[in-house]
Amino acid sequence: MSTDKQAEATGTHFEVPEYSVSEKQDYLDLPLSPREIQFLAALFDAAEKSDHSIVTSVELVEELKKRKIACSRPSIDRYGRTLNDYGVFDGAFRKYGHKGQKRRLWRLRDYTSAKESVDQKIETSAKKKRNPIARSVKIRESNTQYLKSLEGATPRSENFFFGILDRCMPRSSWEDVPDNFMVTQLTFQNELVTIETSTQTNGDRLLTWSDKPVMRALLTQIAGLIEARLADVGGNVDLLENAFPIDTVEIADLMELDHPSNTKNQRRIFNAIRAMESTRFDVKVDDVQSSKFMKFFDLDESSHYLSEAHFRLLSHIDIYDDMSQREVPRHLVVSLGAHLWYRIKNNPTTKAIFRAHREMLSHRVSGIMQVVYDYLRPVIFKTPGNKKERKINKPLQHFARTLVPTMDYAAFKEKFIKGLKAHDATPFEGWVEESGEPVKVKFCGYYITLFRLLDPDPEYKTRDNLIIQVERDKWDPIIGDENKKSAPVPVSLSNKRQYSFF
Repeated sequence: MSTDKQAEATGTHFEVPEYSVSEKQDYLDLPLSPREIQFLAALFDAAEKSDHSIVTSVELVEELKKRKIACSRPSIDRYGRTLNDYGVFDGAFRKYGHKGQKRRLWRLRDYTSAKESVDQKIETSAKKKRNPIARSVKIRESNTQYLKSLEGATPRSENFFFGILDRCMPRSSWEDVPDNFMVTQLTFQNELVTIETSTQTNGDRLLTWSDKPVMRALLTQIAGLIEARLADVGGNVDLLENAFPIDTVEIADLMELDHPSNTKNQRRIFNAIRAMESTRFDVKVDDVQSSKFMKFFDLDESSHYLSEAHFRLLSHIDIYDDMSQREVPRHLVVSLGAHLWYRIKNNPTTKAIFRAHREMLSHRVSGIMQVVYDYLRPVIFKTPGNKKERKINKPLQHFARTLVPTMDYAAFKEKFIKGLKAHDATPFEGWVEESGEPVKVKFCGYYITLFRLLDPDPEYKTRDNLIIQVERDKWDPIIGDENKKSAPVPVSLSNKRQYSFF
């Protein structure tokens, strides 16, 4: 605990009320820059180590050093001013110490007020910008390059739902999209393809990257139900019904959320499921019947779907709760989008579209890592016979440009490496990027290696000369070779409990 005498030489102070410490994770999920989030994390850690609600700059410096964040007093003051502008802090001057000297005090606001203020700040800023997706030549070229990288990929329809459509949705629910309408363009074999993303009903929001853990967990539950029902009907897919009971508490369990029954968690899951139902992707081509794009992704298997050419992950939701007694529904019955259901009924192996590594169901997996995972699965796969397996070996900057052309490379790199460390920090211990030594991480069926070229050829020369290499783990239980796979890890919960309310 700081004494009055110590306070005389400690510069700026920060006040972290006790009730805010318990909401630490909520604050760290605010839509701020990675550095600002790290600053808040350092502040919370300093507050937790103190028995006083006031944290001095001296105490904060030690935590900032651990995160390799600038920790000079001007830097600390700058973070304070920035977060004050966002409404996370309230600024004031107060007297401290036995001499009564005035000090700058930044007081952390309660989470609800801070969240509203940050959202308002971002919304106001976003309204000043027009959606660049349709008119950006750079983005269109990146989309086309992404599509080229999938030309040898398999299975294809799955690539459309878990690859192409990733590029047609916002990164998070706080990202402002005017009128909930996005336009994405790409060129495939000289054919211009436009995909329009919109919501079905007013008031609903678009599906986003941050919804992916919910989406994976939900589809995993549905996959488990399909398996159970196929066994009950002797494998006759024509007897399957496109209606699946879902318990949001079980979805929260799969996502490894703390306190799965918490109303806040159930609301988050229900909102994501609503977005899955509401978000519609319309594919616009000159001639749907003869479209090379539609044929490549196996989207032309029925004249019924060819005539419509719009796609949704979920087509319907029924609520099975008495909402006069609840703030948010827990028990739902959902139906898959028409095209997904059509493929499953006519090709039962398509249910593999739902299979994901257990780690990817966790809410702790970032949006960037979700997109990376979706990209790797169809691009790097087991090849038949003695064909050479596909691998990735390219500059990380080029890899980033292919996946997320709208994101600054420095931001992508920081989020990507942070995501790899969150998955397995051990290989990164002692790693120095500038040394040229490689770091190799095992990530959900793949080995990802990063290293810096010290004297690169012109084709590999980039801003940081960092190279990414990716290869398949042949022993992986999901994407490994059949004769090498270890026992699969069950990812769905008891089907019996899921039928208790249906």
